Amino acid sequence: MWDDKNEKFIPHIYLNGSPFPESFDENQIYYHGGTAVAILAGLLSKEEVETANEKMLENVKKAKAQTIGLTMYPTYPAGFFKGVGMYPYGYQNGGDWTWFGARMIWALTENGMIEEAYNELKPMLQRVIENKGFNEWYTQSGEPKGSGTFRGEAGVLVKAIEMLREWAVNYKAQPESNIKDSKVIFTFGQSNSANHGQGHYFPTHNVMNYFDGRIYPSQDPLIGATGEGGSVWNIVADKMIEEKMANSVTIIPIGVGGVEISAWAKGGFLHEKLISTVEQIKEKGIKPDYILWHQGESDNIAGTSTEEYIARFETIREVFRSRGIKAPIVIAIASYHPNLVEKDNGFNESIRKAQKQLAEKYDDIFIGPDTDNLDKVYQRADGVHFSTVGQKEHAEGWIEAIKKVK
Repeated sequence: MWDDKNEKFIPHIYLNGSPFPESFDENQIYYHGGTAVAILAGLLSKEEVETANEKMLENVKKAKAQTIGLTMYPTYPAGFFKGVGMYPYGYQNGGDWTWFGARMIWALTENGMIEEAYNELKPMLQRVIENKGFNEWYTQSGEPKGSGTFRGEAGVLVKAIEMLREWAVNYKAQPESNIKDSKVIFTFGQSNSANHGQGHYFPTHNVMNYFDGRIYPSQDPLIGATGEGGSVWNIVADKMIEEKMANSVTIIPIGVGGVEISAWAKGGFLHEKLISTVEQIKEKGIKPDYILWHQGESDNIAGTSTEEYIARFETIREVFRSRGIKAPIVIAIASYHPNLVEKDNGFNESIRKAQKQLAEKYDDIFIGPDTDNLDKVYQRADGVHFSTVGQKEHAEGWIEAIKKVK
């Protein structure tokens, strides 16, 4: 059924003659869905897959369609089918079906055509978001048709996403030996310890990101912490290298936005996350050089007392110390929240006092940057989270604090 000359599959071979008039050449039709299924069955070489993808993209352009889910091009003419819905570009006579298109994404991924798979998957995902549902098929203009809760579309898209994610994990993961001579910083707390800052920062030096047993080249947003924005830690890492404090830096980020200290303390819903991360890195022989904590804004709102904050942090400290991790803990002075500016200018002396007293009480805990001082409009993008300018000043504060650790 393969047409070598036209580099495509022949739609049909009729034993008793074609049901269509002689004026219609059915072999001009390129079947997208059938070709994708054939590729998944291993019937085409990689070079033929590349050609098939190019033809599909050309057909999408000619048809003025949205995705390679276009079932075929050109379509069968009007009146060739008894079904009234099989008009040109209707239903499976040139309708756009994610059911088939996502299968081509699978095929591209399996054949190492990752950039193509990623780019051609995006419009399929975008229309799901725009239409707020999983639809059976789409017109050339993107109008959803058929069922609006088509599980078939959801299923093939999830598999496509999972395949690309698996590729990304295997491709980007670095050997653990790469961090042998790296300074390791373990970072956590709430949003300003995670990825909720303004902008994205891309390190210019050898900075890595540890997550779930694997090592990745680091960039914002960091893998392992919440948020899709920027983080202070990549800036800190680059500055550490620039100031000869390290040859390379590995970041272990687990910060979670909007949480009180009680979430990380014993009995809190993030305590097990902390324990499992610490135990995992210990099993892999990864030893943090610095444990960096930035948290306090939510406890300002909650009205946590000095005594409560200290007692809760002591259970956090115990997670590390009871497992033989002796790295110094550096605690930022952080309590500012713009919702409370009418009370003590947004600061909370009870939280600030707790953070300072922890450093006084334990020889292995040190004072970090006083980020309450970064309370100007230009330093906070939304009043709470740091702007790009604020992130740089935040990072400089961490560098100065780390230098004082003995």
